[in-house]
Amino acid sequence: MENSKEPWELRSDDTRIEDKLPTFIIFTEDAMSEKLYFESFQTEKLKINVVEDQKSKMENIFRAIKHCEKNKVFDKGIHIWCVFDRDFNGIPNELDKNEISFDESPHTAKRNNIKVAWSNDSFELWVLLHYEDVDEKNPLLREKYYERLTEILKMDKKISNDFHVNIKEGTFNYCNNFKKKRRFSNYILPTLQDPTRRTAAIERAEKLEKYHVTRNVVPHEMCPCTMVHHLVKEFLQYQ
Repeated sequence: MENSKEPWELRSDDTRIEDKLPTFIIFTEDAMSEKLYFESFQTEKLKINVVEDQKSKMENIFRAIKHCEKNKVFDKGIHIWCVFDRDFNGIPNELDKNEISFDESPHTAKRNNIKVAWSNDSFELWVLLHYEDVDEKNPLLREKYYERLTEILKMDKKISNDFHVNIKEGTFNYCNNFKKKRRFSNYILPTLQDPTRRTAAIERAEKLEKYHVTRNVVPHEMCPCTMVHHLVKEFLQYQ
């Protein structure tokens, strides 16, 4: 039955036109905001299937490989991407298994014809780049992204009106108020979809990447940095 298919399997309408329609399967760590964001790029010219809640780093890559081998996706000319965060453990200058996993995952992915769009430290860096520049020399982690996004959103007239009680009570913040489906879709996604802001975010992400690449450091040392713009630029080729 059609409804019995797993989310990473192509639906019947996909398989009928797969030779004509570019198709992306994206394995995300996040179960909500990333899925909503990437699926928003789907058009009549582009098919996007998001497999959410797929863990981080090397585990994300392993799950993608397993799913793609099981469903013979590697033989279908489909674009396969893994999206995950660094998830810093909070202990500076300590290289643990999570950092090693983060550094090695792009190499494992490449050997298996999978592309990666990691963020250091989190996907919210990509969101923040739609609003403003980020200092490439100042290693900001996710809590700082949340704090800055909260400050920015408070200055939005519509948001301040809709959440004035939360703001007054001191319970208003990006993490708690905007990482849910309806609110992310209504308040954050429109900004991420704005062509001018998207172009600015891509340019800012490229600037961060260029700075860290010239430093010749491993991925976990590339902070702040995100590779989401590479995936977005591939989407835009089919718009």
